[in-house]
Amino acid sequence: EAYGGVIYARGALFYQWLRRRMGDERFFAFLRAWYSEHRWTITTPADWHTTLKRFATPEILIDVEPWLTGIGLTPAMMVEGIKPPVK
Repeated sequence: EAYGGVIYARGALFYQWLRRRMGDERFFAFLRAWYSEHRWTITTPADWHTTLKRFATPEILIDVEPWLTGIGLTPAMMVEGIKPPVK
């Protein structure tokens, strides 16, 4: 059960976590920028990270790393991703 959550749901939990941390306005601005700048192109993780840097605080950028690498990603962080976004 935990394995499935980590393997299959981590991406969705990550974006939910990121939305909670950034707030709706900044999060959706980030997604709109990513889409408009990179649609119809082949991109790299570095491209994604470069776009994120324009919208996220330095603290969020540090906290993103465990989600991207899996190193240091804790169950508590994943549970935080389950919570509904703050309005």
